[in-house]
Formats: sequence, structure tokens, C-alpha cells
Amino acid sequence: MRRRSCCLLQIILIVAIAAFAAYQWAGAVARHRIEDAVAQRLPGKLGPAKDYKVTASGSLLQIARGELSALTIHGDEVCLRNGLTLQSLDATVRDVSVDVRKSGIRSMGKAEFAASLNQPQLKSYFARNHPDIADADMTLHDGYVTLSARPSVSGFEVRVNAEATPEIRDGRKLVLTVKKVTAGGIGTTDLAREYLQDKLGPLIDTKEWGFDAQLMSVTPTSESITLEGIADLARARAF
Repeated sequence: MRRRSCCLLQIILIVAIAAFAAYQWAGAVARHRIEDAVAQRLPGKLGPAKDYKVTASGSLLQIARGELSALTIHGDEVCLRNGLTLQSLDATVRDVSVDVRKSGIRSMGKAEFAASLNQPQLKSYFARNHPDIADADMTLHDGYVTLSARPSVSGFEVRVNAEATPEIRDGRKLVLTVKKVTAGGIGTTDLAREYLQDKLGPLIDTKEWGFDAQLMSVTPTSESITLEGIADLARARAF
């Protein structure tokens, strides 16, 4: 009798372990399917990229209920709809509801994002949007940016240099606020600074990104400019 009881307990234990392993496996499969489905939709909606990596966070029970604690997206060399290439794009989405059977997103909250651009990307984008500024160059520094050009004045080329601070305006625009301008090594008047400021216009406008994005901060360094903010990726219809 005791031997039969021991055998029954062993069978129950084996069945329980097998059921738990199957539950774990099913959860891992569902998580991977969600991550893969979102990653495949991103290039056509946010823009092509060298690589997208998506991570779905949540317990097995949450995933079984169609809930995620977070969805994290990382993209390298992301080309947005307006032609701006980002060195990297990182976004964390909260309050995500998923359709486990179809591996799709039912609803999601807003995302916290950080977008970085390196110096070559900024120079290329600036030159494309300012073809009228001859021989334009841009150099990043910790906390500020320097601009230089060699316009022709009355047949003579004059080297113009400007020092500017990247700032957020209206929550959507990144502008270069000109602080100082020199021409041929000589300081210029406020009128020249205001003229250059008006000619530069916004460096970046998130209205052109293809999804709703609100800029909160900008951090310039000698290697890159990083923009942080809040985005409504659901409006990009990426999922």
C-alpha cells in the first residue's frame, strides 16, 4: 500500500513538473512571437533601420492574460520618414495590452524615448536642409555647437563662424540658438546674429517624424546630441 502511494506521488510530481515546463515553454513562445511581430512592423511604420530589437517584459501570468509590464524597443541607424537618420532610438512603452493568439498589440500607453544623432548625421541633415549655405560645417562640443560657412560677399569669400546652443522650442522643435558670430575673425553685430538665427530655422521638428513626439530635453556632447521625450507610438500605426 505504501509503495503504491509513493508511486502515485511520483506520478503526480512528474505530471506537475511537466505541466509547469509546458507552461514556461508556452509563455516563452508567446513572448517571442510578440517581440518578433512588433519588430517586423517597425521598419514600415517608424522607418527602416540597421537593426530593431524588441523586448516584452512581464510575468508568464501577465502574458497569458494579454498584459505586458513594458515593451522596450531599440533601433540602430533608424531612418525616419523625413530623412533624418538616428544613431539610435530607445523607447519604453508602458500599459501594453496584447492579443496573444494574433501576436498583436491591442492598446498601449505613451512611450519614453531617447534619440541620439552623431556629428556626421547632423551635418548631412543640416546640409540637405540648407543648400543655400555654402561650404557649411558643424562641430559638436560639450554643451554647444559651432557652425562655419564660407559665403561669397561682393565676389570675396568670407569665413563666418558661429557658436550656438541646442535648445527645445514649443516642445517639438530643436533649434540652434546663436550666441556669437564672427566674420573673418572679427565679431559682428546683433543684427548679423539675428539674421543668421532667422536663416537657420528649426534644426529638427518632430512633426515630420511620422508619430507624435514631445521633446523634453536635449543633451549635446562632443560625440552626439541626445533628445529625450514622450511619444505616442500608437499613432504611428506600427502595431
